[in-house]
Amino acid sequence: MFTYQGKSNDGMNAARHRVTNWTLYKDKLQPMETNHKTLKFPEWNVNGLSPVAGVEKAVYATPLPQVLKDAGYVTIHSGKAHLGAIGTPGEDPLKLGFEINIAGHAAGAPGSYLGSENFGNGQEGRKVWAVPGLEKYYGKDIFLTEAITKEAKLAMDSAVEKSKPFFLYMAHYAVHTPIMADSRFVQKYYDKGLDSTEAKYAALVEGMDKSLGDIMDYLDNKKISDNTIILFMSDNGGLSAVARGGKNTPITNL
Repeated sequence: MFTYQGKSNDGMNAARHRVTNWTLYKDKLQPMETNHKTLKFPEWNVNGLSPVAGVEKAVYATPLPQVLKDAGYVTIHSGKAHLGAIGTPGEDPLKLGFEINIAGHAAGAPGSYLGSENFGNGQEGRKVWAVPGLEKYYGKDIFLTEAITKEAKLAMDSAVEKSKPFFLYMAHYAVHTPIMADSRFVQKYYDKGLDSTEAKYAALVEGMDKSLGDIMDYLDNKKISDNTIILFMSDNGGLSAVARGGKNTPITNL
């Protein structure tokens, strides 16, 4: 969520901000745009969002968390950021109006969901995808979704203890590739006979659902749920047949 060129009452859609594909490397188109045999892709803002003017191929805008921070809110980013390309101001949530950044950087997928694998840190060839800032969970048997949720609750604690309003932007890396098993939930899907990849995918979804429930329970326990607004929004919908398990079934008779 962000506002257009400093006007806090002027929102933007994709036709206006022109960030119409996923961002990562500065000034770089995605491979599908450079090697397609037929399609010619239009110019778009490959560098994503910028909170400062003058960044080429980026949309200049005032982010919503900056507006809320200016109004006295504690602003917390938790999870996937993926808002600006590497080497631009938009890659860092702390430059977008967030006071606290939990695990957010330029990439939109994790190097690993597993604490036992340090969430991709130290893996050869995966540096750009490695999830930052969760060192306390390295080597532990914890799934990324759970680690992010725990840190989000700690961040909310700091606001509640100060009796300050807070804005929590929770954007889980789940559900996204690499599709990995969340050991808390996956076995029952195996037991139901689901394809292995589909079982892992279902467990990713359930882990995200549990996170939302945990946050709602937190609000209840702190007795602030009646004074809190929760907006639950989808990203791009479910993963398509690419990278999914089982047998693809063509759709006919449309």
